[in-house]
Amino acid sequence: MTRRRPEAPEANRSDKGLGERHDAPSDTMPEKHPGEVHAGEQGDTANIKQNKTNKGPEQMNIYRLDPIDSGRSSWQYSEERNCVWACAGTPGEARALVAAKTGFARLGAPDGQSPWQDETVTSCVVQPTMTIMRAGDVIRQDGSPVDYENAQSS
Repeated sequence: MTRRRPEAPEANRSDKGLGERHDAPSDTMPEKHPGEVHAGEQGDTANIKQNKTNKGPEQMNIYRLDPIDSGRSSWQYSEERNCVWACAGTPGEARALVAAKTGFARLGAPDGQSPWQDETVTSCVVQPTMTIMRAGDVIRQDGSPVDYENAQSS
């Protein structure tokens, strides 16, 4: 095996030549005095700090929440009793979001629990193929929004 690359065929060569070659210095950072070295900019420490400070947007998932026990008395604390989808970061956040959007704050008793937050009453499963929702949205099967949280009581 040779260490040199083969020359390009004559038809692939440019007639413009190589041009002037400028060698750039290997280190373009300004010189620091020995006393100015910052430990946070060195080695693994710099990488860890960068990864913690530049996390980017939080990962959102879409969760499908389905009633699995419709006979529970906790359903009195929800205006919605059919399956819904919620866009949130975690299953717990999805459950809390659905509880809020289905009227729990308005209907719930101080010691009551929304059926959407009870794992024995509703399921909560991530839907990785569904991508059409924004963070904080809760929708029904027909795509209409669920938001009893901001509905006026009559």
